[in-house]
Amino acid sequence: MSPEVCFGEPYNQKADVYSFGVLLYEVTSLIEPFEGYTLHEHEVEAMQQGKRPCLRGYSPVVSGLIEDCWRHRPEHRPDMDAVLERLDGCIASLEGEDTESALAKPGGGILSRLGGLGIAPSIRNRLRQGRDQGADADGPRGGAARGA
Repeated sequence: MSPEVCFGEPYNQKADVYSFGVLLYEVTSLIEPFEGYTLHEHEVEAMQQGKRPCLRGYSPVVSGLIEDCWRHRPEHRPDMDAVLERLDGCIASLEGEDTESALAKPGGGILSRLGGLGIAPSIRNRLRQGRDQGADADGPRGGAARGA
């Protein structure tokens, strides 16, 4: 949960970008980011003070992406299109090719390449459907989703 959601402040799709950064950390490290924290410790250290887990041992491209996603202030986080583009760059760097070459391949792009990372087709399909549906300027939480 992003700090703005935690404190009941207005939020947009950048709250999801924060959550994605936390999930990316958890998936790549196999460690819960704030494991062992009490609710109070999590609120004070992570939500108020901006403390985040150490990214020692990560490649600069992956650690940079995670750090940008879980920035404390939403306006300093990338939008999800930029995140997906950077994920392509992360995959390309792991495969030893540049991002432009990876994207130029037929069917290039993160969603088509998730199979090579061992992600199940059903998950790829759900990601693709969510992306194809699009979102308004407030992201997926606008309008009726908030009870407006």
